[in-house]
Amino acid sequence: MEASVLKRQEVVAEIFLILAEFYKYPTEDFYNNIINGDVDKQLAELFKAVNYELETPQFSFWVRDFKGLRAEYSSSFLGITAPFAVPVESAYKVWTNDTSFQIPIANSKGYVMGDSALHIMHLFEHFQLQIPEEYAQMPDHLTILLELYGFIIKERSLQQCKVFLKDHFDWLGDFEEVLKKVDKSKFYIYVVDVLKKVIREEKKYLEKL
Repeated sequence: MEASVLKRQEVVAEIFLILAEFYKYPTEDFYNNIINGDVDKQLAELFKAVNYELETPQFSFWVRDFKGLRAEYSSSFLGITAPFAVPVESAYKVWTNDTSFQIPIANSKGYVMGDSALHIMHLFEHFQLQIPEEYAQMPDHLTILLELYGFIIKERSLQQCKVFLKDHFDWLGDFEEVLKKVDKSKFYIYVVDVLKKVIREEKKYLEKL
């Protein structure tokens, strides 16, 4: 593989790993990196390096104080109050497409540990990786999906990258629509919007290959 392609894949991996941090419970260190503009600057430089046609991110504009950010994360994703938008792929897709499953939830949405979760578990086993304990019951959590893509793009073929993006990020629109119903979730709505644009740019690049 050409050195330029390898370099690009390393940069893209870094972008996805940074975005994965937004879907973890906020730490004070990450909050400080957002509020002082470091995350905006770093992502802008990385976007430019891989020719993403995206504006400089403005996370520092949307973020609240640290206590408020944690409160927004909890109300947006943890189900402290209803409605909330769980950042887990299975919840937005039919639980299973396997017609042999004769159980009431088989063709329903809103449940975790569905087909997509099983596929992610399979990939982790195949790549000899370990799912962090806190995500054991939701292996298709958005943080895990983003971190896994960061691994795949450095270690696997670009064709595998294309398939992974197609199969595991097609639910973000539904996720965003639910999130928009959550009171005081403006920061995380912006986070999802940036992620969707990054996914779009990455797909655009891969489609040219």
